[in-house]
Amino acid sequence: MVDDALTTPGTSGSDRYRGLVERVPAVVFELTNDPELHIRYTSPATEQLTGYDVETWKTDRDLWRRVIFADDRARVLAAWDASVEQGAIFDEEYRFVRRDGTLAWVRETIYPLGDHAGAISAWQGLMFDISDQRLAEEAATSSEARYRDLLERLPAVVYVDSPEPEPRSLYLSPNSTEILGHSPGDYRRDPSLWKRVIHPDDLERVAASWRAAVQQGSPFAEEYRLRRSDGTIVWINDSSVPIRDDEGTLVHWQGVMADVTAQKEVEEEFKASERRYRSLVEQLPVIVYLDTGAPTTETAYVSPNVLEILGHPASWFIEDASRWYEILHPDDRERVIDTWRSGWRTGVGYRQEFRFVRSDGSTIWVRDSADVVSEPEHGLPAWQGVLVDITGQKLAEQEKQSADRRYRALVEQVPAIVYEMGPDDERHTLYVSPHVEEILGYSRKEWLDQPDIWMELLDEEDRETQLAAHDLHNETGERWDREYRLIAHDGRRVWVRDRATLVEDPSTGEARWYGVMLDITARKDAEEALQLMNEDLEFRVLTRTAELEEANEMLTLEIGERRRAEEALRLAQRRYRELVEDLPAVVYAWETNWEDREEQLDEPIPLPYMSPKIEDMVGYTAQEWQQIDFWKQRLHPHDREWVCELADRCVRTGEPFTAEYRYLAKDGRVVWVLDRASLRARDHRGFPAHYQGVMLDITAQKLAEAKADEAEERYRELTERGPVASYVIRRTPASDQLLEVEYVSPQVSTLVGLPIDRLLSDPQAWTELIHPDDRERVGQAVRECLETGQSWAHEYRMIRADGAVIWIRNQANLIGRDREGRPSRFLGAIVDVTDERQATAEIAASEQTFRGVVEGMPGIPWSQVVDPETGVERYTYIGPQCLEITGYTAAELLAEPKHFTRLVHPEDQAVVDAARARSLEVGIWKVAFRVIRRDGSIRNLRGLAQRTVTDDGLHVWNGVTVDETDELVRLEGEAPAHARADTEAVSPASSPSRLPAGGSPAGR
Repeated sequence: MVDDALTTPGTSGSDRYRGLVERVPAVVFELTNDPELHIRYTSPATEQLTGYDVETWKTDRDLWRRVIFADDRARVLAAWDASVEQGAIFDEEYRFVRRDGTLAWVRETIYPLGDHAGAISAWQGLMFDISDQRLAEEAATSSEARYRDLLERLPAVVYVDSPEPEPRSLYLSPNSTEILGHSPGDYRRDPSLWKRVIHPDDLERVAASWRAAVQQGSPFAEEYRLRRSDGTIVWINDSSVPIRDDEGTLVHWQGVMADVTAQKEVEEEFKASERRYRSLVEQLPVIVYLDTGAPTTETAYVSPNVLEILGHPASWFIEDASRWYEILHPDDRERVIDTWRSGWRTGVGYRQEFRFVRSDGSTIWVRDSADVVSEPEHGLPAWQGVLVDITGQKLAEQEKQSADRRYRALVEQVPAIVYEMGPDDERHTLYVSPHVEEILGYSRKEWLDQPDIWMELLDEEDRETQLAAHDLHNETGERWDREYRLIAHDGRRVWVRDRATLVEDPSTGEARWYGVMLDITARKDAEEALQLMNEDLEFRVLTRTAELEEANEMLTLEIGERRRAEEALRLAQRRYRELVEDLPAVVYAWETNWEDREEQLDEPIPLPYMSPKIEDMVGYTAQEWQQIDFWKQRLHPHDREWVCELADRCVRTGEPFTAEYRYLAKDGRVVWVLDRASLRARDHRGFPAHYQGVMLDITAQKLAEAKADEAEERYRELTERGPVASYVIRRTPASDQLLEVEYVSPQVSTLVGLPIDRLLSDPQAWTELIHPDDRERVGQAVRECLETGQSWAHEYRMIRADGAVIWIRNQANLIGRDREGRPSRFLGAIVDVTDERQATAEIAASEQTFRGVVEGMPGIPWSQVVDPETGVERYTYIGPQCLEITGYTAAELLAEPKHFTRLVHPEDQAVVDAARARSLEVGIWKVAFRVIRRDGSIRNLRGLAQRTVTDDGLHVWNGVTVDETDELVRLEGEAPAHARADTEAVSPASSPSRLPAGGSPAGR
């Protein structure tokens, strides 16, 4: 509202201007230009700003100098003296002490006014309160420093570029030298530097992307290579956004450049590895596939050779996974689908053999092996499988089974005992035809279960002769043809004609006796009938022999076919050998129980296989490594015992061998390996004979795991054993105001007396423990943090489970936001500050007690610190009693270090100075003197102080000044006219006028 004095008609111009000046929200004043400048006029706003009324400013000519804050006084007075000397404008910002002792920032501008002759006749000034502005500037400066510190400590280069198409660098964080190899100054001096250091292979792409961003005003984001000043190449992720003003005008580009070299190297290594493995997989003579385990199963990958094997391209199966079902052989479909579904449901791998119908209508047998893995993109269950074409094997098996059935029928229908025996001393029967029961009365099981039954059943009269002949034929391998007697199950003596031939099994290389025993008992009983029967038997034998020879001829043809298949297999094995030896792992074959097998076969077992990669891994050649038990000697001493025990157990049981352990390499290195081997064959006794395995070098992984474990243990100890309890909480999806606890370190349980499980399962348990008087305050603070994401730090009380009340300090920072950008996760720390709070409370109580004593005494207590070397002195405390005694507040006296000299009565100054000089020698100050109060009245005071010296040499004077005016009036009937020094050491008594300590020995 405009003042009436400024608008009412008839109001004089003087009144109008006066009203305007006196209502300006600033101090307007005018100074004289005489030798002792003083205020001629000052507006009423003076008292509002400074606390001193207009009359005080006019009468107290030294007041301005006194109220200037000590830290600014020298600068401001020097500027004023220069302005007076030069007749120039005075314009300064400084602090002064208000009458109530508070500080205010002001902006003061004083102009010289000239008379008609050009000489300065007066000074006119204006003083504004700029406290809010300075506080805002200080806050902004502090904030700017924090943000600058943050920017310059980020592990990336932050930059600001000009808005031109060819930008200039306006700002670049200092770490550009470390990351980019060029300093911020390099980029500012040379705007073309950015493009010149981009790798030539990336320059065109990056430049085009930048042009498009400039044309469209859209964000710029690229990854490219830069050449550093030292010639090295660094990969950079560069993101920049256009910053616009309120009118939409482009102001500058702001961006960040992060060093992603390590990430790129990992990606390139991964791509190279992926190419190697893809090449390996797609060249294998099998079908490799990956099925996702989603509710609707899909085929994510099929190797290209599916076209050659099944007649359909890979895309045919990827488009529709149900086509696997379509090409299943009808006789196998139900069984195979049940196996697939069972595997997907249970997550257990499967192995099965079945038939597919190829696109040309032919049937192919496959072996399907699949195991559950994780889907690469989503981490969901998936099936990694291999389909192997086993059609040839199946046909061979079927042919063999057919032949076995034919030969079995032939053998078992011969009216004689057909047998197969080993060439050992016990004449162990490996096979006997069913006719053994008809001729001798023993079942096949009885005959086979008793290894030496043939020797036991020999007639006593024939035993010695037949056993000697048996040993001889075993040694020479000559055909066996003997007649002898055996004891039948019912005790009868049965004459047999036993014919056998020693034949070597081409598949195993082991020799076997194949023979036939004919019952010739009747012939022995009756010679004539026996002769006829013998001729008949010989005819039958000849007939059967011809049939057997014909069967043998067919078997020979099959053996030829098998040998041709074996030659093809050897060629394939050579290809696989080359593939295996190029793998980034050691592939090996492990022969077990070789000593027993060599003794049994009477020939050495060939050396097992070891791929040449063993030399890259441990420094020893494959030949050195194949020495007997050499691998055990190179085991790390800490692993040797348990690894050898595991290997021995596998040799005994045939279980798979899987272990992670260490070898000592040839050059002394310790090499960690992952070793997996599985049984592939057993010997003729059924004992494990042949393992195949693979070893991977996992040293780098183990070192990384060790470092990670060490770091994890270190951080775990800091988190769970340190004096600070930690926790992680997050906003619940169901409510914006509810929190749930993700983690609580064990110290919290000890702190509040509740188990960890209770705190994790019931977030309200913590709230219930908060002291009722603090609960609302804490809850409000938490809600504000949830809304703003700001950190919190609060101290409050909690009631432990045992009823004890403790004080805690709870601090937390935001560590995550949800998809909408709202604060969602906080990491916090809790410290028990009960002892600290109690100590603080005790100190506060003690301080309150002493403060009451000090501020209630009938005198002015004071304390002053003096540096004897520099003469600098400052008052550290003045009691509030000074206001009543001197008319000045403690703040006013503290703000004016030399107030004592000003307040001492001029007639007592010499006595006070003498007391001061004496006190410097003896360390005690006693003096009586007079002071002039603010209102001009005179008071009689007595001062007493004592000096102490600190470790760093400072002098500390602690004293009290007592008002004796009333007492002296009573004793003398009038106020004392002069100061009185005691006979003891006299010292400048602290005058409680401006600063009671101003009367200390060092006072000036």
